[in-house]
Amino acid sequence: MDGPRFLQFAEATCIKVLKRHKKVAFVLDNASYHNEYRSDIPRPGWAVERIKDFCKLHDLEVTAKHGKKGKPIKQDYMDAVELYIELEDCKYKLDVLLKKYGIKAIRLPPYHPGSFS
Repeated sequence: MDGPRFLQFAEATCIKVLKRHKKVAFVLDNASYHNEYRSDIPRPGWAVERIKDFCKLHDLEVTAKHGKKGKPIKQDYMDAVELYIELEDCKYKLDVLLKKYGIKAIRLPPYHPGSFS
């Protein structure tokens, strides 16, 4: 399974299930294709200007914690982006799709077989 195929499956499932039920939730494990970030969310490897543009577009407040002379640096912009991601409902591609259908995603914690006794 990969991300695009999973999103197609999820959308088809949403349409099918909503015909029969009013309240629906998707329960997901931590497979990588369940948790693909939206393509527009900045990553640390992005150029500073591109991250600045994202912050301006979303009216994010950037505070200069790391930069000299009170000017923000790349890390300050990424801190603002991280805060936005934490507060945003739809940081994953699947969340955007599910929100369109009024469905809530419930993500299970990572499974670690060594931690059970």
